[in-house]
Amino acid sequence: MGEGATTAPATARSLRLAAGWLPLMTGSGPIVATAFTALLGLFLTALITSAFLTVDGLAPAGTMTEAYAWLIASIGTGQATGTALPGAVRRGRHRRVPGHAARP
Repeated sequence: MGEGATTAPATARSLRLAAGWLPLMTGSGPIVATAFTALLGLFLTALITSAFLTVDGLAPAGTMTEAYAWLIASIGTGQATGTALPGAVRRGRHRRVPGHAARP
């Protein structure tokens, strides 16, 4: 099995998961955002399984532990970046005091 055949399912799942986040960019309310996030979380398991199987198929013999460590590190880095990026983008455009705290 070639490298393309090994990575194709993971790539397709990644693109579908990324596209699933697009509705959240519409500024919908917290209930809709929570529903979309929960739905997308159901598909995250398939994506991570594909990633681990891809690493298993591509890593040279004797390097499996290091390959899995790089995969886990990249997932953590991606999550941290995805969490920090919206704050950096919106810096200066948010209120210092939440709206509900400012009400008398």
